[in-house]
Amino acid sequence: MHNSQKEKIALEHQAAKLFMRCYENNTGKVIRHIWHNDPIRPDVSCMLEGERLDLEIAHLYGSEEAAFFKVVVA
Repeated sequence: MHNSQKEKIALEHQAAKLFMRCYENNTGKVIRHIWHNDPIRPDVSCMLEGERLDLEIAHLYGSEEAAFFKVVVA
């Protein structure tokens, strides 16, 4: 696996952890056990009150130019 792919997975994992922490704090519902999925599935899955929950992490950029630069450089 290339370093860029490892970095992407790490960033998605961190984003999912942040979402899970905020969701738990706001709702009081338990959300745990995060794992990363293969490319054909949503990015990350976890368990929400005993049920599997799939999360797709959106990649946001400050401007169209920044997004284009990211695509060209990557």
